[in-house]
Amino acid sequence: RVWLESLLDRTCPSSTQRREIFRRWDAHVDRLLQSDVLRQWDNDSPHQLRDGLQRSLMFRKRAAHDWTSRTGDWLNSMRGAANASYWQHAIAEPEFRNRRAKYIVYGHTHQCETTPLEASYADGFALQQIYFNTGTWRRVYQTTRWQPAGHEFIPTETMSYLSFFAGDERGGRPFECWSGTLGALTPAASVHRLDVGRASHASPESVPTSNVPIARPHFASTPAAARASAAQRR
Repeated sequence: RVWLESLLDRTCPSSTQRREIFRRWDAHVDRLLQSDVLRQWDNDSPHQLRDGLQRSLMFRKRAAHDWTSRTGDWLNSMRGAANASYWQHAIAEPEFRNRRAKYIVYGHTHQCETTPLEASYADGFALQQIYFNTGTWRRVYQTTRWQPAGHEFIPTETMSYLSFFAGDERGGRPFECWSGTLGALTPAASVHRLDVGRASHASPESVPTSNVPIARPHFASTPAAARASAAQRR
């Protein structure tokens, strides 16, 4: 829905046409929410699910501000988590609690992770328990950090893999995890318009320094230059 709104902002100058597209989109979402599949969904809070889907998918229900982060928070809350990571679920696994497993491995969540969970010591032995998420191999669309309310996305191809070794395999190393990102092909498409269109939404001007929320990292300057810069800001 966010991507569609971004696309219409750039390509559809007619507010009447945008409203009609929004209306038809919402009609499809209404049919989804009334479907037997959703009604039969095994969920402890079916009304919470439907209400959340309404706020996430329907234009007429969208929040006035910060829709993207609110939707992300709701998706996390549906599985009882405070953020996008799944490590909270990993520590609930019986094999983690009874210390039978060194590694807890999840996948297909589209977010590669390697998170240390616990280090235990007993009888001269150390047990290091780690949570892995293999992510996936797919195209990922991420919102831009600068002016996220503009609903701009940049696509990349991501791939990650995880290997475990036994004995003297890999020189005694127990595991190996690799993650890569490949720039997506975005060929310029020919666009034939019937209307006058509108100017590019991208500003040709540089971003004013006053609009940047924080300064550069401290290691971008020498200590003396950093102190001088801080003094000037005061």
